[in-house]
Amino acid sequence: MVKGIFVLEKLTSEKIQKLVDLGAGAIFVNYQHLNKDVAAKLRQEGIKVYIEVGIFVGEELWQEYPDARPVARNGRPMEKIDWYVGVCPNHPQVRKEKLALIKRIAKTGIADGVWLDFIRYPGHWEEVRNAKMPEYCFCQNCQRKFAHDVGGAVEGERWITWKCQQIADFVARAKEIIKTIDNSIQLGIFSVPWREEDYDGAIRKIIGQDFRQLAPFVDIFSPMVYQKMTGHNEAWIGKIVRYMDKVTRKPVLPIIQTENKPGKLSPAEFEDELIFAYQKPSQGSIVFFWEDLQKDQAKLQALRHFWQELS
Repeated sequence: MVKGIFVLEKLTSEKIQKLVDLGAGAIFVNYQHLNKDVAAKLRQEGIKVYIEVGIFVGEELWQEYPDARPVARNGRPMEKIDWYVGVCPNHPQVRKEKLALIKRIAKTGIADGVWLDFIRYPGHWEEVRNAKMPEYCFCQNCQRKFAHDVGGAVEGERWITWKCQQIADFVARAKEIIKTIDNSIQLGIFSVPWREEDYDGAIRKIIGQDFRQLAPFVDIFSPMVYQKMTGHNEAWIGKIVRYMDKVTRKPVLPIIQTENKPGKLSPAEFEDELIFAYQKPSQGSIVFFWEDLQKDQAKLQALRHFWQELS
């Protein structure tokens, strides 16, 4: 079973030793916070290295490419939502640059896996509680590409299918690049934890993730089962894992939250998250995130004890 943890900041020798003492077997880290020496040290300690790459996200992309800012059906450009800045998935230069980045990461030889994050159409899904949510993107890039690929009205099932195809095409291309360089590198995605019947089919209609369509190109699915953020209970985590296993027929490695967000996440709730996240058919779990755990020794101790029991 994977004992994974997400690390947001740069890794130091001290941090690595703490991760070893905790019992971590895998770390997930942004590509900017890793180098060959750190990766080598982690591997010497028996810790696998998985690199997270944010795809269609980032305020810097709005600044560099103003036309990458998503547009709603009513023609209004997307506004920043708290920390979240979504990016149009059909901006040709953004797609080209992100694929080039994946290629550079694969060539470094430091990654056991690459996990695509924000591999979807824009939306601050963690706050969604009903089917009334804005849909993106209707910018000129999207409309021109749809007119060229499909044609007709920008609505209905043809439009939804086309949106999902754009996400699947990117993932397929990423998989092809990685496979050509090193077939041992796994490709994972952080997926939105919605079933097809949730929110009037929003997983395809709004998010553009069709799990059956993505499955041929993805080695491991990591649904972001942040139960506290999304207003669910801990048992919901297991339901989503079983759903993803059934739909994709691929390994499922859920990622669970540590943060007190929106309210207090007690150590007992965190332990329940771990229990449901590790239940079969799960392949283990990723804990999000390391720096937050350092602020709560009770949760940290609960994780240490849970992982010890797995060994």
